[in-house]
Amino acid sequence: FSMIVVIGNAMMYFVCGEVADRIGFQYLDDREVCYMLLYSFACICNVVLDMVVTFYMAYWMMVGVGMATYHGVPLGEVTSFQGRFEAYAMQRSLGQNLWAYSFPSTFLVPFIIEPIATIYLPYKLMSFVVRSNKNISKHDAEGLMMPAMMDLSRYADILLNVMLAALVFFFPGGFTHRMFLALAMSHVVIYLVDHYKVLRCIPSCYFSSDCVDWWAIWMLSIPTAFIAGAIVFKANCQEGDKIGFCIRGLPLLACVIGAFVLSIVVHTLVLVHVVPIFAKKQTPESTTPYDKIAAEFPCSWFASNPVHCLRSKHIYNHDPPCDFYIAGKEHTMRRNPDIGCYFEDTVAEGEDYTSSPVQHLKSFGDTLRKSFTKGGGDELETPSPKGKGDEVEKPSEQP
Repeated sequence: FSMIVVIGNAMMYFVCGEVADRIGFQYLDDREVCYMLLYSFACICNVVLDMVVTFYMAYWMMVGVGMATYHGVPLGEVTSFQGRFEAYAMQRSLGQNLWAYSFPSTFLVPFIIEPIATIYLPYKLMSFVVRSNKNISKHDAEGLMMPAMMDLSRYADILLNVMLAALVFFFPGGFTHRMFLALAMSHVVIYLVDHYKVLRCIPSCYFSSDCVDWWAIWMLSIPTAFIAGAIVFKANCQEGDKIGFCIRGLPLLACVIGAFVLSIVVHTLVLVHVVPIFAKKQTPESTTPYDKIAAEFPCSWFASNPVHCLRSKHIYNHDPPCDFYIAGKEHTMRRNPDIGCYFEDTVAEGEDYTSSPVQHLKSFGDTLRKSFTKGGGDELETPSPKGKGDEVEKPSEQP
């Protein structure tokens, strides 16, 4: 069952990603928002349909074995949906199904498989392809060995996990502590995997807006709405309850849906009108000169514009011209203050890809340990000023 859920979620992951890509958004942020909404709602619809099928299958199985309610009434003689749904045997069956769907199928297994399927196996496969075909050009080889680009699909994954955990409040309390303990432990694993992935396994990235983050915060209104609906459902017809309401049938369903909708409305109003009041005030503009900033950051308006780089070389004949910025090849950029190019760097230290898997695991542990320490665990060497007798290597003037 766990692998069926994993494969089903992976299929929805792929389909939603393809749909978001083929829509043709101009900005990557809009594509990520579309994917997050599609994937989250698709998975929730899948969970609801799964619960409906489980309900009817469990009902007829329990009727067949003569299961009775708490008050001794045979389940087959209960005519209302509410009476059948509130029967403890049905509640337990649905809670077990939600638990099996959530852990480890959705909370943990996909995130253990993900680094193997999306990082390690593609790297090994592409390395075999590049190594065995000498006709592959250097440019194509770099493209094949390039790691996957950073995306924001983790928002949708986390939202799905939280929504599944919130649904447990509709069922017996024996599942609650297990569900949230599994959620917490699984998210620790997810954090460790993502921590290593972002630092070591993706190209540099930059998202210019908080659009995806805003929609993810809005999507949190759904699990909180689940909790609001569960409170109304569980508080109904409680013995000794001071609230004192006991309704059945469609009025109860209307109250649960009303609490669900009201919670989303309040969440949205607070997010739109209240949260901006406490937003951080805009910081004053920096007074740092451009040449200081451009000497630290390789990607500038000039270096990231391919047309400007071509014009600099072939029309204006700058020497050296403005070099185009490519992530990972910053050391090829040459300094020319006369045209606004101030960045220069040295070649990065190469990695050892011939070590054994055991050494890779040790390196993984060391990287995690260092990344959690201040400054990444590494001490930066301050270059000493050169004396009069030191020779300074001049950059090559050939394009």
